Amino acid sequence: MPRTLRAALILLCCLGAAACAVRRAGPPPDPSQVWAAYLAREKQLQAAPPEIQLRASLWYTTPKRSNRTLVNLWGSLDGPLRVDLNASMGASIGLFREDDAGWTAYYPQSNEAFVSVSANGTASGFANGHEGAGSGVLGARVPFSLHDVARLLTGRVLPLTGSTARSAAPGEDGLTVFTLDASAAAKSLTLDPDGRPVALSGGTTEPWSIAFKDYGDPVADLPGEVVMDLSEGRFARLILKSFSRPAKPWTESAMRLEIPPDVVVKPAQP
Repeated sequence: MPRTLRAALILLCCLGAAACAVRRAGPPPDPSQVWAAYLAREKQLQAAPPEIQLRASLWYTTPKRSNRTLVNLWGSLDGPLRVDLNASMGASIGLFREDDAGWTAYYPQSNEAFVSVSANGTASGFANGHEGAGSGVLGARVPFSLHDVARLLTGRVLPLTGSTARSAAPGEDGLTVFTLDASAAAKSLTLDPDGRPVALSGGTTEPWSIAFKDYGDPVADLPGEVVMDLSEGRFARLILKSFSRPAKPWTESAMRLEIPPDVVVKPAQP
């Protein structure tokens, strides 16, 4: 390597290290400004069209096994959602539909179907106060509904946090950790200086935490990866492959979940 090029590379590395050192040594961001940026960002996301379509890879790991599935999710954040799960080799694993009444799942390989309806007639899920009711969503035991997962992947976490926080404390690398109100579905939210979620945690009987990573697209400004620590050595890692907002609402036929007529739909076990 030429001496001048080596010197230039060393200089760039030193400047980068110095810049990082300056950022870490600076005063922590004002929590009120960070929270205001978070609310402004959530308001902007809320104003976006609710129709979405996304594809993601799901890695689900337990102490005994690990598997990868392909997720195709579409529908409306304010209406019905559909999800098709496929194995990495393409075989269909599960088909899901969720609306205000609950969710329905059909598993082609075993030719079984299940339905979960909450006691108050709203969609099962942690954001609606049913911490364990999302079990089975995306083929994994998680405390979230399909709508919760869709919101997490599209950056809309306000339904889980509420619009106010009880306290704030400085975190590492310029982050701010907020303790949420007791009425919120989650307990703690960590934000970067721009108000973007970095971590979310909660749970009572089964604590959970979520890490939001790889905000790479400056236009969509969505996390490219969402990692869920679900306790008991269980992890769910969702890697976003594509995301779009259709110009028109999804048709009724596009949102329909077809179940063979000979299949008896059974109530899901809590």
